[in-house]
Amino acid sequence: MKAVYHTDKGYRRRENEDSYLVTDTLFAVADGVGGYRGGKEASSKSLAILSNLLTDKIPGKEELLCAIEEINKAIYDAQEDEDGFQGMSTTLSLLWTAQDGMFVGHIGDSRVYLLREGELIQVTQDHSLVAELEKDGYITAEEAESYPHKNIITRAIGMQRSVFPDVFFIPACPGDKWLVCSDGLHNMVKRDDIHAILVSLDTVQAAETLLKKALENGGTDNITLVLIDSAEDD
Repeated sequence: MKAVYHTDKGYRRRENEDSYLVTDTLFAVADGVGGYRGGKEASSKSLAILSNLLTDKIPGKEELLCAIEEINKAIYDAQEDEDGFQGMSTTLSLLWTAQDGMFVGHIGDSRVYLLREGELIQVTQDHSLVAELEKDGYITAEEAESYPHKNIITRAIGMQRSVFPDVFFIPACPGDKWLVCSDGLHNMVKRDDIHAILVSLDTVQAAETLLKKALENGGTDNITLVLIDSAEDD
């Protein structure tokens, strides 16, 4: 299994509030909210706790749910403990490698994609206002791409005292490629372009090209991605 990762603050943001985690079994992206100090603290602290809680543990759904709950409590409580952290939160999208597949954990509008047998699948659903409007039929998929309040998320780590993540398991298939990314990537690079890049390039080239494409298309937000290829070795 080979993992390649990139992060960039983009052209419009003064600082990078994204964080990423890459270990032998854990791959995650967190996109902080609440100003640079709070947003960066929320994203980086979340991933540090995640690593501490799950490294060397046997992967399981309950273990992952408990870890996300503990992370949420830590971020929520930190808002009351330190000045400047009020209102901070973070998205969290992650993969936890099991022997026969991947556990997926997700909250917010970062994403996990799976390239399987040539088909690109968005395996997570955005917890955002625009995603809910599209799901309920109030706007079309085309309208969602340019919706003016696209950045409003409805669920995140630290947003509320209780957290409601999506946690599920996907069995492995030979040749799977996984992409975990912040909205700074998927808002800047169209799905068809992501698909074409993942299909045509190796892991290193694909990761570099995805970042380059997001910057070329405006780079209006922080951009972070982790690309994992189960068929390649580090």
